[in-house]
Amino acid sequence: MVDKIIQNFLSNLGLSGDEIKTYSSLLEKGNQTILELARHTGIARTNVYRLLEEMKEKGVVEEIIDDYKTKAKAASADTLELLISRKENQAKNLRAQLPSVSETISHLTLSTPADTKVLFYRGKNGIEQMFWNALRAKEEIVGYTYRTSESIIGTKAIIRWTEEFQLRHLKLRDLYSDELIKSKKDPTKPEPGDWTNNESRYIKPEILNIIHQMDIYNDVVGIYNWQAEEIFGVEIHNAKVAQMQKQIFEVFWNLAKSHSA
Repeated sequence: MVDKIIQNFLSNLGLSGDEIKTYSSLLEKGNQTILELARHTGIARTNVYRLLEEMKEKGVVEEIIDDYKTKAKAASADTLELLISRKENQAKNLRAQLPSVSETISHLTLSTPADTKVLFYRGKNGIEQMFWNALRAKEEIVGYTYRTSESIIGTKAIIRWTEEFQLRHLKLRDLYSDELIKSKKDPTKPEPGDWTNNESRYIKPEILNIIHQMDIYNDVVGIYNWQAEEIFGVEIHNAKVAQMQKQIFEVFWNLAKSHSA
């Protein structure tokens, strides 16, 4: 049976389940006719025709003549390397186009007449999406840190997030309390990632008991909650709501300065 690593690789390369099954069969049993492939994979012969045409276009299958018969052959590792290079070039082109696309999207979004928008997110993936949304901040993100970011979206995700945070030259000011300290396995160990432009202040729970996370940036207030099985978040897009929350934050920020620990 073809190694799981190869199957995952092919999946990441963009092959469908049936295409992976077809490629795996060619690796295991060698060059095959359409009829042989249909028999070995269990895929209908009419579908094998279509699959092979699509796979030839992708470059993962080659067509050869063997004993006067047309057969399919799995592409070599060198060919797969060429496909990866194409993917990399596509990614570079997409990255180069992103600024102009983002500008166009922002312009279209600003032309929308609605003053208020409320977005609801569920689960770990939803919370991670909210984290990435916060990178849209123009200059600074302020807010309240409930627990370590690592505890909800994972170490790799938070490292990628801080890398992008630094690339965009953003700043972060946050308040934290005892709940954050309790959530750390080792309170003396810094959270993963580059937090160079982050200024944190401790505030006593008697002054402010931080029981969920909140980010405030631009005209957005992001509220995160992850406790036991309840994982959700809400984004409120409203200039007045964000302005008032920023004012409240500054009050507690100054209190934290005089009560720092």
